[in-house]
Amino acid sequence: MKITKMVLLLIILTIFTSGCSAGEIPLSDVDKTVIENYIRDEYRTGGSVGNTFVIIDILGSDKSKEEVYIWALIEEHSFGGTDANLESGASLPFVLEVDREDDLIEITKSRIPGDGSIFTENVRELFPKELHSKILDYSSEHIDDLIAEMEEKVEKRLLISPEHRLASEKAIEYVMESPWENKLRIDFSEVNFEKVPPEVFDSLWTHDGPATPDSIDSSDLLVELGSGEGHNFAGLVFDVEKKEIIGYLPIQ
Repeated sequence: MKITKMVLLLIILTIFTSGCSAGEIPLSDVDKTVIENYIRDEYRTGGSVGNTFVIIDILGSDKSKEEVYIWALIEEHSFGGTDANLESGASLPFVLEVDREDDLIEITKSRIPGDGSIFTENVRELFPKELHSKILDYSSEHIDDLIAEMEEKVEKRLLISPEHRLASEKAIEYVMESPWENKLRIDFSEVNFEKVPPEVFDSLWTHDGPATPDSIDSSDLLVELGSGEGHNFAGLVFDVEKKEIIGYLPIQ
């Protein structure tokens, strides 16, 4: 009898442990940045990825299915003087299929429910049962929180000069259109500007290869995107006269 009880206990513990290991996918701040940038690139509502902003609410995840569930607010703004104008926007839930590599997620596919009458049916098909009510009744309070975060991001862009805003927009577009492997890990809300220091001239690259003395000058701007920790950053050279990105600092 004791042996039978012990076997049953081991079976129960095995089932319980398996269930716990399925659990949720731990998401770091860098993972959340990857998600925001993926949404920014794949689901932007207008033409400018550099002026597209994304706020996400992590609803849950499933390690066994390798899925992350989010609600995202996506907005594109245009900037003029001291004003920002909302050009287009969307607010909706996503299913993100992910792989984990080097303790960070890589998004391999995403799905969204359809509009109108099929929205409810699609939510029930795509998302776990425990999230149905939260998604179908996503409250105005939750939306207000996302909007407040969005306003902070847009206001942060407004606080810099028009020249720096344009440099920031062009730098983000350049990175997002590049083949750089870690580009989605760059937090584009972190941005700094300075005149290109002469000591880095020899390290700069342009579209055509290493920079030459006549391709970069001290009037150009060095736009630094993201954190200097790890490789989650980029340094771009913005030509103030041409109003375009003309080079970058290679990540070592």
